[in-house]
Order: sequence, then C-alpha cells, then structure tokens
Amino acid sequence: MHFRYLYAYTRILQSYVQMLTVLVMMAVHLSLASAQLHPFSLSRFDARYHLVWSDEFSVPGPPDPSNWAFDIGTGSGGWGNLETEYYTDRPENVAVRDGHLALTATSGVLDGTDTPTFFSGRIHSHGKRAFLNGLFVARARLPYGQGIWPAIWSLGSNIDSVGWPRCGELDIVRIV
Repeated sequence: MHFRYLYAYTRILQSYVQMLTVLVMMAVHLSLASAQLHPFSLSRFDARYHLVWSDEFSVPGPPDPSNWAFDIGTGSGGWGNLETEYYTDRPENVAVRDGHLALTATSGVLDGTDTPTFFSGRIHSHGKRAFLNGLFVARARLPYGQGIWPAIWSLGSNIDSVGWPRCGELDIVRIV
C-alpha cells in the first residue's frame, strides 16, 4: 500500500463535533507496478477550507515521528482484530520511499520462536494529531486478494478514557 500524501483541512467556521484522531492501519502492501498518483489541489474544494496539517511523505526513511507512531505486536492487548500477522517498525515493513509511505507484508520467523508468521506495518497519529472538524484527504493504492484487510479509519481521541466502540469510529476505506 502506498500513500502519496495525507492532508487534513478544516473549515474556518467549525461545528462542535467529537475530536477525531486519524488512525491508519494497513494490513499489507503488495509490490505491484507503481501507480501514477496525481497532485492534490485545494481548488477542487470550497474556498472556506484552509490547510492545517499535511504529510507529503517526502523524506525517505521511517514516517515522521512528529506525525506518526507505531503499533508493535499482534494487537492481542486489545487493539487488534485477531490478525495473524505481527506489526513491526522495521524498514522492510514501514518506510517512506520515492515520495510514498509503503506498508509492506513480509514473511519470516518471529525472534525467539520457530513459528513462521507474517509481518506488516501499522501506524497511527493518536496523541500527535487531532482535529475537530474538516475535510480529510488521503490518496492510497490498496492491495487486494485473499486473506488481506487493508483499511484506513479514524477513532475518537478519547479512546484511552472511554474505549472502543464508545469513542466512535469512522471507516474511511476498508477492503474485505
């Protein structure tokens, strides 16, 4: 899965709605032919919006730590969906390359075990970015196939105090 950019726009006159934290979870990335992603233009939208945050994924290496944090492990502590893969922060699973965020599935053996497993990346902005209202734009190339579940969603920033599902969830993209 490749992200070209992630923008958050907010209206000058905001309504009061629950704070949202952008959470990005991508199950796998398949290395297929590179897709052409066209630049985003705000002129396509109402002039009452103004840019408040963006990540262009323009610096090679790990995702910008001021915007993103990693979920590490299987999610058995409550944040997973009983996936069989193990989420890592390894460069082969999560990296910015050629102006895209690439979340890539690999297979191997978990350290300290002989058990074969799949590895992937899962990043989120919880505790780093929260928005009251607005227009959110993301451009992604999603993989498809048996046994994968790529998704982008947003959760309420109050998830730590009220838990899921009481914090709310907004599914942006989910391919099942």
